[in-house]
Amino acid sequence: MARRRLEETVTALQKKVNSYCDFVGYTATANSGSVLSGKVIKFTNIKTSYGITNKSTLTTSGTFKAQHSGLYVVGVTVNSKTNGGAFKIFKNTLQITQVYISGNSGTVDQSGTGFIVVELGIGDTISVKSSKTMYVYGTYSTFTVAKIK
Repeated sequence: MARRRLEETVTALQKKVNSYCDFVGYTATANSGSVLSGKVIKFTNIKTSYGITNKSTLTTSGTFKAQHSGLYVVGVTVNSKTNGGAFKIFKNTLQITQVYISGNSGTVDQSGTGFIVVELGIGDTISVKSSKTMYVYGTYSTFTVAKIK
């Protein structure tokens, strides 16, 4: 009985240690099209993926959901020709930063890029939302997440 309990404890601790050591990361591009103000910019076209098993969450919602606790770096570039375009990066429902894309760009598209470092627990999410209704060029808009510790 004591041996079994010890084995279960060791197994649980090993799983916890593994969750801190697993290499996790991905890069995805967005879908081209108009995104309403306050709505998630969907980055559903996965280009690279390492250590992520819940790809359906990414491809249906465009939101990253952490499967491993740790410190992550998140980089987002959004390309648009919408005047005054901007986007926000959220951890769960908390806005971490906002990135301004362009002023009066006329017919020329421009990009804005933001990076954050954030601690995530299992189940925490990272999403990118439009600050105003704008057109997003998907091929030139990327969302990268990588666990660094």
